[in-house]
Amino acid sequence: MKLKFVKILLILLPFIAAVILLQALLVRFRSRYAGKIPKFFHGLVNRILGFSVRAEGDVPAPDRPALIIANHVSWADIPILGAVTEGRFVAKADISGWPLIGWLAKLQRTVFVERTQRNKAKDQANELHNVLANGQSVILFPEGTSNDSNVILPFKSSLFGLAENGEDFDIAPALLLYDQVNGMPSDRPERPLVAWYGETDFIPHAKRLLDPVRVNARVIFAPKVKFSDFPSRKEAAIYCETRIKTLYREVKCNRSAPRS
Repeated sequence: MKLKFVKILLILLPFIAAVILLQALLVRFRSRYAGKIPKFFHGLVNRILGFSVRAEGDVPAPDRPALIIANHVSWADIPILGAVTEGRFVAKADISGWPLIGWLAKLQRTVFVERTQRNKAKDQANELHNVLANGQSVILFPEGTSNDSNVILPFKSSLFGLAENGEDFDIAPALLLYDQVNGMPSDRPERPLVAWYGETDFIPHAKRLLDPVRVNARVIFAPKVKFSDFPSRKEAAIYCETRIKTLYREVKCNRSAPRS
């Protein structure tokens, strides 16, 4: 880690600790402001990491809950999406037991699910329904795992079960794109700096990002649709997967198009 970065982090630590303590109190007393602090906190994390984040398109409004569907590239997706939306993330249940990460996820009011137990899909869909019904957005990575960002993996449909109930909530598909790293297009040579996938260990990967790397990230939201537009969860998942892949192809075409 660069010495300058360490100094900045040490200066900010008391402030970060105060923000975390405030969030813990808001969650403890079920305050309606518990959804505001994480967005501020994630924005602070992005500044520390050297991430410049831009949201584009049909960004969900804070006062209208939506199921936000995004592709998954890295653990860094969390502060990026958390800084542009006021949503509660969906994560694998075992993350709740991770040291520090699990505790922070609980402060974020993450919804923990058992992805491997299909018999619980209905109960988990009902839990997401309750979150949305209470006016809170939900952020879901339906690929189920992160990848190298060169491709978008098939979407798992189990948590789209609300579509089968004819719900009137919004679905907001979003492409998360690490556009530039250190001023260069985020192509294959730079991709391992941000993409966290395969057998890559978390600590070494985090250290590479903590050693100041300038990253430009974009979150491109497609127009929102309704759960009630789809007769089944599978069709809802296929639509979101197709829409996000289309956005990705459009971005790649724009990058490769010759400039006049």
